[in-house]
Amino acid sequence: MLRPFFLLIAISALAACSGGGGGGAAPPPPGVTPSPGATATPTASPSPTPTPSPTPLPAAVMAIGYGNNAPQAIAFFTVGQTTPTRTMTIAGCCFWQLQYDAQGDLLVADDTQVSIYPPGSSTASRTLPQGGFSMVVGSQGDVAVGGYNMGSTVAVFPNGSTTGSYRVPGQPAFQSLAFSPTGELVVPQSDGTVKTFPHGSTTANRTFAVNGIAPSGVNTTRVAYDHHGNLALSLFPFTSISVYAPGSTTAAYSITGFTEARAFLFDLTDRLVVSEGALGTKLYGPGSATLVKTYTGVDAGQLAIDVAGDLPFSAITGPSGVIMANGTVISVGNIPNPFTVATYPSGSP
Repeated sequence: MLRPFFLLIAISALAACSGGGGGGAAPPPPGVTPSPGATATPTASPSPTPTPSPTPLPAAVMAIGYGNNAPQAIAFFTVGQTTPTRTMTIAGCCFWQLQYDAQGDLLVADDTQVSIYPPGSSTASRTLPQGGFSMVVGSQGDVAVGGYNMGSTVAVFPNGSTTGSYRVPGQPAFQSLAFSPTGELVVPQSDGTVKTFPHGSTTANRTFAVNGIAPSGVNTTRVAYDHHGNLALSLFPFTSISVYAPGSTTAAYSITGFTEARAFLFDLTDRLVVSEGALGTKLYGPGSATLVKTYTGVDAGQLAIDVAGDLPFSAITGPSGVIMANGTVISVGNIPNPFTVATYPSGSP
């Protein structure tokens, strides 16, 4: 099986089988101030001011998954370094996404399960009995995984445990799940809509009456929360991103004109970081559609963020690397066909 480092190639190839972020701190605005042309109705919640840690932070690490066919591998780096501290081979095929939990365990989602590796270990200590295209670990420790072989449901494991696990409806594509800071889970649906579920609930509290179905027949909507619960959505063909205030289904503002918003997340001050392929990775002001900066040559397939505001990325073409918090881009070569990246400690909501 070829590894799908282009999203739509992956979705098309597997649809028949399935049945289915960093820079320096900018002061947060008092509310949302859309740029001219942005659609503005409700006001998104203001961004909180990050609180400095009272103790020195541990050295951040990033893990990059790579390889088209089995065996695949994971390279581990100290953020900012160009030489891996170690590598780990995954014999089977295929794993799709990496995430760290709060304890520093690395979660690896493949076709059938989530394998959990203790810090520094190449041997899984335990597994969760469900795999899929997409996986996310929330700030409460919950793990959600779904897509591909799961049909139209997503499994949720409270605090990373099978005890009390449950399912919600949904059929996410590659890397298309997210938890808010309060544990709300956003899930693309098989009918093209998007739903959100309060923490621990199987009943949706919001339905976005959109159509995220790609030509493959799969909902490929991309999603991200900021640190105050504002939700960003991008529908196929990913030419715009709309941001919704907590509890709202009407966009507070939209950013338009993308060739393809391949991946996006919010940094520590809730600036939106968007990869636009060969056009570079773009940074937008918090709560607005104002372009602040473009990092040319950063063609990210996936982005992550650490607690210092560094933005590691796995590249689609060219080297992977990290946009350091001071804006310096450090490239990491010799990683063939990278497709996923994770950081510890994570700066995600």
